[in-house]
Amino acid sequence: MTIAKFDSMKYKITAGELELSFDALRDFNGAKAAKGTVSATVNPPIFPGLGAFQASDVFFQPNDTTSHLLFAEQVVIDPVSGNEQRQAVLLLVSDDDAEIRSAFLGVGSGLYPANDHSLEVKEWDAVKKIFKANFTLRADYGSPSTLLSDGKIDLRY
Repeated sequence: MTIAKFDSMKYKITAGELELSFDALRDFNGAKAAKGTVSATVNPPIFPGLGAFQASDVFFQPNDTTSHLLFAEQVVIDPVSGNEQRQAVLLLVSDDDAEIRSAFLGVGSGLYPANDHSLEVKEWDAVKKIFKANFTLRADYGSPSTLLSDGKIDLRY
């Protein structure tokens, strides 16, 4: 049994599949991009020969009065198909205790809930608008599951 939490509501999943999609262009339309980097090691690689995640677009925005949403996307050329592909990290971070409320791995237009994650905040200054942290997450994408490790966040938002 898996319990998923979306928009502050919990869903109990006992059989079947849950498929989500996230339209970054629509959902972040008009949002100001953060300056800085989000990177991680991807194991096993989602796209053959590409074991590194290096975000090309990063947004770090207030989600509500108690949390921030980090969306970091990498646009890559799939070395096998030659097509443009996307992989992304989504983290909902609590403002109160700087813990991850929920985390997702994005591949293409699909989102995969992280079943294990950690966040170690190095610096978060709301006045200077600086957010620096280390992270890991494991999501059930592929077999074995995909692990993003040695994750680094270094942003000015």
